[in-house]
Amino acid sequence: MADVARLSSLIAVCLCLLGAVPGEAAEIDGERARFTVGDRTAHSLAVRTPSGWHTATKAETVERDGATIRARLATTDPARAIDVVLGPDGEGAERLVAQSPGAAGVRVALDAWRDERYLGFGERSNGVDQRGGVVESYVGEGTYQPEERQVISGFVPPWSIRWRDDASYFPMPWLLSTAGYGVLLDNSETSRFDLRPATGFGVEVDSAAMSLRVLSGPRPADVLRRLTERVGRQPAPAAAWFYGPWFQTGQPNQVPREQEYVKLLRDADAPVSAAETHMRYLPCGAHTTRREAERARTAAFHAAGLATLTYLQEKICATYPGGFDAARKRDALVGRESGEPYVYPAYLGEETPPSRPMGLIDFTAPRAQELFDLLLRDPVEDGHDGWMEDFGESFPPDGRTADGQTGATAHNS
Repeated sequence: MADVARLSSLIAVCLCLLGAVPGEAAEIDGERARFTVGDRTAHSLAVRTPSGWHTATKAETVERDGATIRARLATTDPARAIDVVLGPDGEGAERLVAQSPGAAGVRVALDAWRDERYLGFGERSNGVDQRGGVVESYVGEGTYQPEERQVISGFVPPWSIRWRDDASYFPMPWLLSTAGYGVLLDNSETSRFDLRPATGFGVEVDSAAMSLRVLSGPRPADVLRRLTERVGRQPAPAAAWFYGPWFQTGQPNQVPREQEYVKLLRDADAPVSAAETHMRYLPCGAHTTRREAERARTAAFHAAGLATLTYLQEKICATYPGGFDAARKRDALVGRESGEPYVYPAYLGEETPPSRPMGLIDFTAPRAQELFDLLLRDPVEDGHDGWMEDFGESFPPDGRTADGQTGATAHNS
């Protein structure tokens, strides 16, 4: 241990790191189990087990390979350690990976200034600056007002809704600070940013391993540039109407009323580029007896200079043989542990009661693309230019995918 202490002291750095130069090499203070990641100080690393949280205390081993540091940290549980890798992730970014096999969760704290504002986190309806709260990343119904939640819960699977003000269809475990840095959690498991502390924040994920990146600025715009370099950027639109105003024609699919809406909009010189209908090609094949009517409908929209969108879910009704049987034949449905397709009551919206038994398309299955191409053939042949994809929050927690995932990772990915 004396050698470890000497090595730790050699690579230890001052912990006043909020002014560190962006892109400096990651460092570790092995005696206190504290790190520098980008220009942040990270500390209080801990893992969750059935007996509670166990915090890292000091380094048992530390190795350096160029700019990368590998360490094994002892914890307050003598029988459990945390393996850590610190290192660069391209220009202006550092990565922290911490894991402890068999753990149910990992968390870490990072220092911050008192006057920072915390932006980002994907689509959120409860606020822009999230400082002072706890932000969860879990794909779910939302956001609904408290008085609406009980009603919605009556016809959606329990795992698809969170009774939280920060509930979101498109969460992102991503913090952008006005101080000019960002923190991106790479995990798809459910995670939380605890933004309540005055001089820092915590990051927690329900997994045995955490992968976290700190992106430097110095400006928030520079941080966003580094983020999109890593996670991707919105491609150029394939058609001009993509970014134009849309209007929804309504649930009943009443074609005469739709044309009245078009006339009202045109007479008022209102800008509009696309009409979004609610003909549910999926989940249950509502279009199958209305093919000619759908083609006349899309032709009318096109004649008015509008693109037309229809509606699909990522589920297929068990009573829709043209879809469900085709998916089952191709082994392209999310399964149970037994291997059988995972069928459960899910929202349809056109009937009373508004749900039917459905299966979920497994997009990791080898023949999933073949299946989806088949299912898309009808709306394309009927003249639609695109579609709304709904209910991506429905993956069950105990479902299984062809590539071996469970709901712990597949639900949010």
